[in-house]
Amino acid sequence: CGFEQANILMPLRPSPGFKNVHEVLVGCSDEFFAGEDEPISFFSSRSYVSFPSWNVDDEGILEYTLQTSAARGLLLYHPGQAGDFIAMEIEDGLIKAYVGKHKSRAQLSSRRSVNDSHWHYVELKFTAGYLQLTLDEEIVKKSLPPHSKLPLLKGSLFVGGVDDSTRSDVIKLELISVSGKYARGGSFKGCLRDLKANSEKKSLKNVLVTKDISAGCETESAFNTNLSLEVPVKNATVKAAPTFDCSESNSFELQNCQQLRNKTTPRCYSSDHT
Repeated sequence: CGFEQANILMPLRPSPGFKNVHEVLVGCSDEFFAGEDEPISFFSSRSYVSFPSWNVDDEGILEYTLQTSAARGLLLYHPGQAGDFIAMEIEDGLIKAYVGKHKSRAQLSSRRSVNDSHWHYVELKFTAGYLQLTLDEEIVKKSLPPHSKLPLLKGSLFVGGVDDSTRSDVIKLELISVSGKYARGGSFKGCLRDLKANSEKKSLKNVLVTKDISAGCETESAFNTNLSLEVPVKNATVKAAPTFDCSESNSFELQNCQQLRNKTTPRCYSSDHT
């Protein structure tokens, strides 16, 4: 890997006073070569992926299928204007959904738990008149007060967790998944696939930023492993994954991310490289 004829990634060792290396791994992450239907595995307490802002007009429909053994974790967060937000989390194995503002939000809870390591279909649907949560064949619906308005969303759609710059906003919402000792993490641990927002497919092909995720599904033992250290999983060494930034604000990395997804020049750049 090189930039302006400089070999910036070899050797992959820090050099005091000259070069710092943070969370950079040898080789190219498999997420760059993942297909649209590839599941996403979230394997650490700080995992997440982010997508461009979700535009909601008359109604919002978010759907996905998940598999997990975790009893808690942040599934979704999208900030909005003037305190508006959408969020979903797992609390005590139940799916919780929130739409509105911090002090005047509507919320729903599934009646059945999802942390049984089986695949479950989840759909969140909301309009100015109601909020509806579907878990497999179960539907829970709640009418909203008269003159309610749809949330005005802005910023990124976060799935599985959030980045550090957004974390303080989520903590203020007092969601159980990021409260107390989980305030510095709280990400969903498990697998997620078939993610759609208003029928638009969301996959690793169109992410902005990823952290501590992989393409495909890992085993349950990998979800429960502390990946801040190297540990053996299935006779292989697993390390904390780097963060890849493919947002438009990072034009240098965006170009290389696009090249990787087009399977051209095999370059790898982490947002933590210096």
